[in-house]
Amino acid sequence: MNAQKKVTNIKNQRLYNRIPLVFSMNIEIREGKDKVRVETTELMDVSPVGAGFFLKAEVAVGELLLLKMPLPDNFRAHDFGKRDYCVWSVVRHCRFVEETDAYYVGTAFVGENAPESFEENPLTLYRIADIKSTGFSEIIENGFKPDSNDFSSRKPRYAVPINVYLAIYDDEGTITAHEQTVTENISPGGAAVFSVLPLKVGDKVSLMSEQYKVSMPAEVRHVRTGEDGLPRLHLKFLGTEFPLHGIG
Repeated sequence: MNAQKKVTNIKNQRLYNRIPLVFSMNIEIREGKDKVRVETTELMDVSPVGAGFFLKAEVAVGELLLLKMPLPDNFRAHDFGKRDYCVWSVVRHCRFVEETDAYYVGTAFVGENAPESFEENPLTLYRIADIKSTGFSEIIENGFKPDSNDFSSRKPRYAVPINVYLAIYDDEGTITAHEQTVTENISPGGAAVFSVLPLKVGDKVSLMSEQYKVSMPAEVRHVRTGEDGLPRLHLKFLGTEFPLHGIG
């Protein structure tokens, strides 16, 4: 995937500068207790404490991935002399890059072994609590990823603006906030929507389209601000697919 030049302005605090290295690597993604999906991709950049790469399917912020890559020894904290450096890593950000038709994923290295809570439930999500003296990130539990096969499946995505209405409901079914907006891109399973609603990852929202005659629940999977300064919500539709008739 010749996509390195497409990655620009990916900003976060780092202990080390990322070095651009490009070679093949394998990513193990746990989708359940006994289900592992392996994706082969190219490493884009790396430091002793983290790495960036592209994936065909979206992953959740806070998800743990096992990276296997032939790093030079000076980038390793273990597995010296072996062909592959195997290191557990936590997803710090995941964003769709239209030019590459893939997701750019930034990760922080966690260590040689996954925590016990992950072995008990591989759908556990984590957040970084501290940085150890080794450079590895210390992580703590931060919720769970829904056990849904749809999350990791690759679905057609269309960069089309569709007028939609977003609504937030309270426990009694009363609308507490709403917004008329437009999609940035959409697939049968989810959409990126311009939005200033006060939502965070894991929150639920209702999406309605008069054009397509649908009203459907969705979950916030990612919140980001684009290079244009406009905030977006990445939504996953729950229980049904969006009827994209006549598109594509």
